[in-house]
Amino acid sequence: MLMETNFVFQILFDQAQRSVKQQLHTFVKEDVRKFKETKKHFDRVREDLEIAQVKNAQAPRSKPHEVEEATGTLSITRKCFRHLALDYVLQINVLQAKKKFEILDAMLSFMHAQYSLFQQGYNLLDEIDPYMKKLAAELDQLVIDSAMEKRDMEHKHATVQQRTLMQAAFAPSSSFHIPQLPIPLIWHSSAAAGIRTRISSYNLRLSLWGHNKALTVNK
Repeated sequence: MLMETNFVFQILFDQAQRSVKQQLHTFVKEDVRKFKETKKHFDRVREDLEIAQVKNAQAPRSKPHEVEEATGTLSITRKCFRHLALDYVLQINVLQAKKKFEILDAMLSFMHAQYSLFQQGYNLLDEIDPYMKKLAAELDQLVIDSAMEKRDMEHKHATVQQRTLMQAAFAPSSSFHIPQLPIPLIWHSSAAAGIRTRISSYNLRLSLWGHNKALTVNK
């Protein structure tokens, strides 16, 4: 599809080259150049006419041959100037007339090239319209699947974090301490022997209970 589209654009470029650039280049190269050359001749003859008029006016009347020569030169120069003036005016009119339809014709050819481009582009896109619709449906499904996958990953992530926090909360401490009842130093008499024995027995039961509690939590 991309190759066909590129080919269509290449056709438009070629048509634009032929319709616009080549026609305008021919117009500038031939007609405008001819007009410029005619203008140069016209300017040169006009200067010669001015010089002939000055010489004719300054010719001494006492010398008939110089007056006759100046008059003849002025007459010839005037005829040449009139002829070139007519050519120059003709070239101006021709250039103005051709400028109108040459440029318009070039633009019309370019518009035809644009029309051909859009027509071929429409036909090309119309042929691949079913494929574009299928691709759009697959893209929509891909977006939905991606959103569901993202939601599942976020849910799994939250579950793992919650499980980690619960394990950390119920884990046994590394320094599990069971408080024991202190035995006062003053109880060293035989009367307090029974009490000290009961307290020691209580402390021993507390230690065994704490040990069993730690084993249960670890399980």
